[in-house]
Amino acid sequence: IWWNIRHELLQGVLNTIDSMCARLAVYFPGNTKEDDEAKEIILRYGVLSVKLLFKDAKEVDSWNIDDRKRLGCDNLGDLVDEGLLLPHEKELLKDCPSRAQVVWVWIASLFTKWCLDGRLPSPLENQNTILEECNTARNNIAMILARVNTQYPMSYSHLVISMVKVLLIIQAVVAGYIFSLAVYTSYYYWMATQLVYLIVWTIFHQAMIDIKEHITNPFRDNPTDFSEMIQAARAINTNRAFFNAGKHPPYAHKTKTNPAALPPQLIVRQIISSRLKKRTAQTSGLSPVGTPGGMRVNPERHADPMSPGNSGKFLDGPSPRQRTSAAPSPRTTDDLLRTPNKNTYL
Repeated sequence: IWWNIRHELLQGVLNTIDSMCARLAVYFPGNTKEDDEAKEIILRYGVLSVKLLFKDAKEVDSWNIDDRKRLGCDNLGDLVDEGLLLPHEKELLKDCPSRAQVVWVWIASLFTKWCLDGRLPSPLENQNTILEECNTARNNIAMILARVNTQYPMSYSHLVISMVKVLLIIQAVVAGYIFSLAVYTSYYYWMATQLVYLIVWTIFHQAMIDIKEHITNPFRDNPTDFSEMIQAARAINTNRAFFNAGKHPPYAHKTKTNPAALPPQLIVRQIISSRLKKRTAQTSGLSPVGTPGGMRVNPERHADPMSPGNSGKFLDGPSPRQRTSAAPSPRTTDDLLRTPNKNTYL
């Protein structure tokens, strides 16, 4: 269980943080304030989730309010002092269960906002990838907390402990019998060997029971537990090295050019005419019947200047020479519904 938590689950969370930061190092290689803030906020949220994971895992040992205060389960002030949590974010996490998982919802929502704002290339593909990575990290955190909060069956624990105690009692009886024979026969070296054997055997089995208790929750502050400071420091140092590598790649230094960056893109979605709803006729004013808000619909030009095929030319309409002789009649939304235009985009 200990190795599984460390090498698969916890490392999976750290790998997700590294993957996102490496992606941002390529997408935002510039030295602008916006690029630096975007990279630092994802790194800050990632490290924050690791720190909150340790606090959430310590709740297993808190049986009352005094234990929670002693273990610092509800104290988020240290995270604010470290710069990992802002005051208004602290209020959002106050009295919130599964705080380490909530942070990954923040990360997914922030990436979604960047995709909608056109700050990332291939926004739809990036959003799907980021959502999968956030779900993977959140699932790993949930599995860690499930492992930590799952106790061994009471009957199993009683059986193991009873076997150890009975074995130690039998060993003590045998050692006492041999000890009395050694005194009677003057073989005193038997006394020494049995005494050493009894002490070592007892300490060994008792230590095995204590180690089992320690490794069930490796997120405490014991010497055998994981170190949250080491995990956070490694994540920060590794990902800031990624950011620096994205700003100063070798080819940019050699050719004295800026690092390569894909252009951002806006999400373009196609509208199917069958999904358009009919608008009711306007009763006031001189609005044409069937046109929304009294606006005349001009289907001769492409609806979206950012959509493909918009070069300022008329689509399926009269030429400029023909327009001078006879002006075309306006088409309403009902006409568009009867004659779907596959090239209509939003």
